[in-house]
Amino acid sequence: MNYGTWLPARVARIGGAAAVPGLRRLLIEGRDEDVRESAARALGLLGTTARPAIPDLIRAANGGNEDALLALVDLKAPEALDVALHNAETSGVAAFALVRRFGDAGLAEVGKRLRGNHDISEILSGLRDRSDEVKKLAGDILFAIRNRKSSVERLELAELLLHLGPPNVRASVRGAVKDLSTWKNEQVRNETERILAIAGDDRAMRSWLRRLGRRDQLGIINYDSYRTICAMGSRAAPALRPLTTLARSVATDDWDEQTLAVEAIGCIGTPASVPALIEALRSPSFRVAREATIALDRIAPAEAVGPLKDLASRHWHPAVREAAARALAAAEGRRLPAPPVPPVRSEPPAETFACYGEEWLPVATSTVLVDREETKPVPPRLKGIKGLTSYLAVPEGWLATGDEGEFGGGLFLVPSNQGDPIEISGGNFHYVTQRTDGLITIEGIGHMTINHGAVWRIARHKGQFVARPWLELPSRPLGVREAGGGLIVVGTDLGPVSIDPSGRITTGPCRSLSDEAREVLQALLDDSRLKAALAAQHAPTPLPIGLWGIEEDAQGLKFRDQAVRLQRVEPADIDAGSFLEVSGLEFAPSTAKAEVRFAYPDLAFVGHATFARTNQRWRVASLRVAPLESVPL
Repeated sequence: MNYGTWLPARVARIGGAAAVPGLRRLLIEGRDEDVRESAARALGLLGTTARPAIPDLIRAANGGNEDALLALVDLKAPEALDVALHNAETSGVAAFALVRRFGDAGLAEVGKRLRGNHDISEILSGLRDRSDEVKKLAGDILFAIRNRKSSVERLELAELLLHLGPPNVRASVRGAVKDLSTWKNEQVRNETERILAIAGDDRAMRSWLRRLGRRDQLGIINYDSYRTICAMGSRAAPALRPLTTLARSVATDDWDEQTLAVEAIGCIGTPASVPALIEALRSPSFRVAREATIALDRIAPAEAVGPLKDLASRHWHPAVREAAARALAAAEGRRLPAPPVPPVRSEPPAETFACYGEEWLPVATSTVLVDREETKPVPPRLKGIKGLTSYLAVPEGWLATGDEGEFGGGLFLVPSNQGDPIEISGGNFHYVTQRTDGLITIEGIGHMTINHGAVWRIARHKGQFVARPWLELPSRPLGVREAGGGLIVVGTDLGPVSIDPSGRITTGPCRSLSDEAREVLQALLDDSRLKAALAAQHAPTPLPIGLWGIEEDAQGLKFRDQAVRLQRVEPADIDAGSFLEVSGLEFAPSTAKAEVRFAYPDLAFVGHATFARTNQRWRVASLRVAPLESVPL
């Protein structure tokens, strides 16, 4: 929920024209920058009644208040374009407005700046992902590529034009940047070669393809290599052989890189790409398999029907089954409509399904789990393992796992004698156990945009322990236990999954999160406490509900036995406060819990509800509704 937008909207909706004098005073005299910005936003929402404030907004905008500039645009003030021009070199908002809010008049001014000596860094940011505007400005952009002094700007503009401009500009771009390939700066030469490769220069393409699979001194993947392949499309066909080798590499070479290689093979998209994509369907990484199905969906080769049919019915991950079913339909000549694009997306991409555990009854095990909340004595030799999570006695001493989050961890052999612990592998390890198929450990981390997990095998080799990834998990581990039949059960963002000794992963029954969201939100709407809170605010019927802040599409909701008025696209700021806005929805399938955050109307109250799933139904476990002033943000 954007409180910075809601609060001004609340003032504008409730105060109307009577609020203008007070808002002008706050805009000019407010000591707090946030107050001045909020006053500008509220004035911009008030329409013609706020026109007397235009002189104040001009002064504020030229003084650095970017919200004042947006207010001038919203009020259609004649001076807005001049104010945007005055601030375009220092304000991202001004540059954004020139590109996106003033139509052809704004684009004409952008063109002048591209051809002049102005700082265009903010304009570059405003043009990203704006295909129509880039096409209209293609001539101006090409002029800037040829004549700008900054190599960085020239190369950024070249990539922008190749990505979003008209398809006939490749030869012109090649000619415009050719001189940069002889610059003394190695970084400039390398980036120029990449741009030339995208633009179709044969020599640059051959040189760039030789870089595939190379990593830097820290072992970090060169993502630019794969991004360039996808930008080249079918012209990168000579890269198929090395890409196929990378896609087949063993798990220790990184599932991330295998996924990138398979995606690049799909970007090439020729018939020769198909065998490698079909082979990738059998990957132990669900991400690799899903990326292969997405590529096969685009190419739709008839020879993929059999493998896709098998994947759609047998793969353990519901998202892979869903993607395989779409690709199968395309391969059979009955391509399905594209799924709706959610109004928001999480990074990394969130699960779209929830799976609930079967009755995997726990069994006794020789592994000792270490609970950091309830510390218990551990063998003295293990006290040096930072972030100790579990340990298992072996003839050589103990195998121990450690997890310190973003600070690392590891898998260790702690000898029973006085020798130092021996690191078998670095990483975030959570559990180690002995099964009939050998020693197994569970690894994974969730930090910022990283969220991965894996099952590893441990083996003895020439008197030492070695470990390598075996199977990919849906996410970081959220808890591990053992069950009958030699199963290891791992909690994940998808829900609990079990791994048997043959490597077969199994989930319980799965449902789409949109279906789950519908049931959770319906339980909320049926709660008597929420009904009372809405009645106190004189909520209308049908009840307007805003779902523009969540990924799930919860259709079919009712309030007091009447269908609600559902909104998936975010409305104008001044109208947003009239909706019961669901600003957050989180599921924890491994514990069968969920929570929802909401507000209504104009932040008169905010709420937080938790839910529990019992007997395959969601019920409200707790609900709090309170004025915004009493709830910490």
